[in-house]
This record gives sequence, structure tokens and C-alpha cells, in this order.
Amino acid sequence: MGKKIICKYFEWGPDKKKEYKHGRKDYHFSPYGLIWNNDRYYTVGWSDSHGKIITLRVDRIATPKLTDTLAIPRPEDFSMTFYADSVIRMYDGPICDVTLYCENGIMKHIIDHFGEDISTNYLNAL
Repeated sequence: MGKKIICKYFEWGPDKKKEYKHGRKDYHFSPYGLIWNNDRYYTVGWSDSHGKIITLRVDRIATPKLTDTLAIPRPEDFSMTFYADSVIRMYDGPICDVTLYCENGIMKHIIDHFGEDISTNYLNAL
């Protein structure tokens, strides 16, 4: 069984300085795995402070430390593949249905990104 890590997490501010999330509080994180997306690595896992599965961009993790505390195990019904396919740009908000209207000429890009199982409706241009 894996161990939890403790780290801080930051984003870049408009002044190009690190802005630490949640007032520099430590994240207690049980990593489940890595995902390569848009030329960046992300780690997906359980966050104790968020009380849910979250995504952290690896290059924004600061001062990571391995703990002696056992990690929260990945739920048996959790699929990294489904998770990666369900998020857009690794945003880990709630899963919801969306309707996307686009010109017919970019349908190939929509299918390339979301897969052939995406539900579509063809609308004639007015």
C-alpha cells in the first residue's frame, strides 16, 4: 500500500509570482497515478482537505514530502482512463452533461478529442 504525501500547491499570479493555494496550507494527498495531458503531467488522487478526488499539475506541487501515513486507497470502481476522458484540460469539477454547438467542419476534432461514443445531433445550417 502506498503512502500519503504532504505538499503545497501554487498557481502563477499576474505579477509572475507564485500564489499558494488555500493560504499556503498543506495538501494531504493520496496519489492514484499520473496522467499526461497537453504536454504536462498531472497526478490524480484523494485530497483529505477537499474530501474528494482532485487533480494536481505536477510542476505546481511545492515542497512534496512522503509521509508514513497510509494512503487512502483508490476506489475499486475508479477508472483513471474514464477520469482522464471525462475532464477537459484536467479540470476536476463535477461531471455534467454539456451541449456544444459547432460548425460541421470541426466535427472531426470533436470526435478526435471525445471519442466516437459522443452523442451528437446534426443540424442543418440556416
